[in-house]
Amino acid sequence: GKTIEACLIIARMVASGRAGRVLVLVPEALVYQWFVELKRRFNLAFSIFDAERVEAIALAGDGRNPFADEQLVLTDLDFLTHHPEQARDVVRAGWDLVVVDEAHHLAWSAEEASPEYIVVEALAK
Repeated sequence: GKTIEACLIIARMVASGRAGRVLVLVPEALVYQWFVELKRRFNLAFSIFDAERVEAIALAGDGRNPFADEQLVLTDLDFLTHHPEQARDVVRAGWDLVVVDEAHHLAWSAEEASPEYIVVEALAK
């Protein structure tokens, strides 16, 4: 239910022109489930960004930000936390809407924040 509700919001914001660039961050195990739901139910063609895709773009050697190539991006939050360069690139790419699945797993305390929290916080700024 929550995934469908998030997809409805994404679809509405894209259709109304309020969001052109959308980033969806999900756990690795849910990437393809989200991809299928977004395409099948809402006709939204998201591009999956993983290490392989980012490496392929980097091989072009033109130094461009790989996350600037597409308007609708779906990626694994864990991928970003384990690749700081990609985390910086995703933040620099600029987004109209960022959706974080399983956001309740982001950890923060006065003493420390989880790597996932830090990435999402940077995107929120």
